[in-house]
Formats: sequence, C-alpha cells, structure tokens
Amino acid sequence: MKLQDFSETEIEQKVRQEKSFLNPIRQFLGTQDKHIKERIEKTKKIIEKEQSYFDQTLKLIGLLKSNTTDNSFTELYCCWAGEYSEPIEKFKTINISQVKFENHFEIELREKVKFIRQ
Repeated sequence: MKLQDFSETEIEQKVRQEKSFLNPIRQFLGTQDKHIKERIEKTKKIIEKEQSYFDQTLKLIGLLKSNTTDNSFTELYCCWAGEYSEPIEKFKTINISQVKFENHFEIELREKVKFIRQ
C-alpha cells in the first residue's frame, strides 16, 4: 500500500499507535532533556576533576619553587605507589627560574627530575 491509499484519519491513528508503542520505550530510555541534563552533569564532574588536578599541580609547583634555592636542588621521582625500586628510565633537569615554569611542567612515569634554580 502507498501513502495515498490511507485516509488522513488512518494515518493519524497509525501515528498515534506508533507513539503509544514508543512511549514505554522512551520512558525506559529517557527523554532527550534527561539525556542532556545527564551529559551536563558528567561534563561538570569532568571539569571539576580537571580543575582539582590543575590546582594540585600548582600546589606541587609551589612546593618545588619554595624548597629549591640557589644553593640547593630538589629531586622528584615519578612512579606508582609501591614501585619505588623500579629502575629509573629517564633523567631530566628543570630550571625553575624559567619564565612560566608552570607551562613546562610535565613529568613522565619512571622519570627522575632534578629541579634547580639558576
């Protein structure tokens, strides 16, 4: 049958039937508004975690800067808890007197970094 073979009333009934059939599925799966609200909440949590990570990194940088003087250095070894005896794979020296040291702060796993002030 073609669309022209149906009367307007039959088409309306068909649409209503499909809607009534889809309503339980929509209720089970949720509405688009609900989906959007859930995505917004997930995104907010991700942003909060990223902000917390950023804040903690800035605190660590602050500690490194305050504990590294012209006459001393600070070392940091990056590893997972319990893997302190694993071999060091990389060594790096970072001069914390650099302008915007925060922009160059990246440490890799099993990397030992010596922070100096020059």
